[in-house]
Amino acid sequence: MNEPVLQMRDLKVATTGRSPVTIVDGVDVEVGLGETVALVGESGSGKTMAARSVLKLLPGNLSVSAGQLNVAGTNVLTASLEDLRRLRGDAVGMVFQDPMAAFNPVLPVGLQVTESVHIRRRGMSKRECYALAAEVLDRVGISDPEARARQYPHQFSGGMLQRAMIAMALINRPRLVIADEPTTALDATLQVKIVELLRILQAEIGSGILVITHDLGLVAELANRAVVMYGGRVQESGPVAELFTDPSHPYTRALLDSRPEGRTAAQIRPIPGEPATPASRPPGCVFHPRCLQRAGRSTCVDEVPLLQITTPDRQVACHFASEELLTSPVPATVASDAPQVERPAAVVVKDVGKRFITRSLWSGKGRSEIQAVDQVTFTVARGESFGLVGESGSGKSTLGRLMVRLHEPDTGTIEVLDGDGQPVPDDRLRRTVQWVHQDPYGSLNPRMTIGRLLGEVLARYRLHEARRHERVTELLSLVGLPTQLAARYPHQLSGGQRQRVAIARALAVEPQILVLDEPLSALDMSIQAQVITLLGRLRTELDLSYVLISHDLHVVRTICDRVAVMSKGQVVELGTVEEIFERPQHPYTKTLLAAMLSTAKTKAV
Repeated sequence: MNEPVLQMRDLKVATTGRSPVTIVDGVDVEVGLGETVALVGESGSGKTMAARSVLKLLPGNLSVSAGQLNVAGTNVLTASLEDLRRLRGDAVGMVFQDPMAAFNPVLPVGLQVTESVHIRRRGMSKRECYALAAEVLDRVGISDPEARARQYPHQFSGGMLQRAMIAMALINRPRLVIADEPTTALDATLQVKIVELLRILQAEIGSGILVITHDLGLVAELANRAVVMYGGRVQESGPVAELFTDPSHPYTRALLDSRPEGRTAAQIRPIPGEPATPASRPPGCVFHPRCLQRAGRSTCVDEVPLLQITTPDRQVACHFASEELLTSPVPATVASDAPQVERPAAVVVKDVGKRFITRSLWSGKGRSEIQAVDQVTFTVARGESFGLVGESGSGKSTLGRLMVRLHEPDTGTIEVLDGDGQPVPDDRLRRTVQWVHQDPYGSLNPRMTIGRLLGEVLARYRLHEARRHERVTELLSLVGLPTQLAARYPHQLSGGQRQRVAIARALAVEPQILVLDEPLSALDMSIQAQVITLLGRLRTELDLSYVLISHDLHVVRTICDRVAVMSKGQVVELGTVEEIFERPQHPYTKTLLAAMLSTAKTKAV
């Protein structure tokens, strides 16, 4: 390894107060110049807390201790506030997970990108700041950088803001870059562009990169080494190529087995249970309650495993690391010899178009037109899972909203049909087609308990009036949630639990069709696997039809029967999953498929 730019030994992060809780417990990470190291794990594993400790970007109620915490030659533990200010944005650049939240909405992007340079060079004028900003924005691939530098964050797309964030982190040519979920919720083409951008800039600057992510495809594409965390502790570390082909820890194996890549919904093996939290960390091995490999062994329950060196480049915290991991066989997909019966239509979309006209909010003058959906035609069969894919701005979410009548089409028709093939009347449409929002937390009233949220839907449609409480219990059970969650509020649930509640609320009116808008985009790989399995089970049990809107092509391939590829408001290709993924015809479809991040493409060690 090249000269280390980050040396972290026995890092511990804990809450302060009378009953301190340890969040990060004894983490070791080392990053060399020119090297990329990934911190991998589910939400709550402590990876983001460990990364933010590098710059002491933690809330005041948390304490940090370590045997060693050196960054670019600076001891962070003993550094003064002035030393930390020099370190931040100079020797270390930070790419935050949510760029929209990281930018000041009332300042032009160009001034924010160059802020760290301006602070160090007091004599810089605004004109010089904008000129420098245009130069670095151009370097990260933003078109028309001179004009963009003077625009505000809300005028940038998500991908452009992520690039501007990377430009801001790299403008002082730092020795270490910390990237926290740099590609989460981005389209496949934007993801691969961000990966390529980080590679190019790293080659030019020679920086070390510490990337925090739950996306195993990103790890395979970008990182040299990976540190797998669970329950605040390191479970395994080593070269990415070795970890992905021959994992030594059951948790690493479970993460790899839960990914949808190359599997059908029936072949995915979700990790049972919920991730451990700092407050509910079990004794012994923190992963043992969910471990299928070492079930029933008292050592795992009673003793905390130490991080052992198995080879010069590999470490693993497992009492039985020397034993070969048992890999349960993936169920084979058996082709049926029975002839395919043509299913009746559930939704018929014919020549649908939707145009939005915008005006200045301040003056009311000015006018611009956006053709969001343009002459789209397709049919969704009863019991079918139909995918809508494309980049941001392709019109797929607008089309989904048209299908549930959140918008009305300007041209064309959308017919929802009942079991007899007759159009569903307007007064029954909401009970026939239900929408599942992309952000379950934003769609759930934070002041209402889960039981009341579900009961409100039943009351609105006067369903099960005599046994409403029992129906709420049935709905929770239907989506695999314990009944005691009915008394909790949305903020007390994990992301996966909230997504299940959102699905349960949609199912409360007993619909025939679910329109799911990016239902898995921000979930961990293991939670994704659980929701995919849930959707497959519900589809079979309730004979549901799905319209899945997603940019994650691996998920679409796993869940869907047919796929429509959208670009600039139009369907450019339509076919079965096999036709789209194995024999694409349109150049745009080929571009999307080529941009898929895959664990099969690990970097050379």
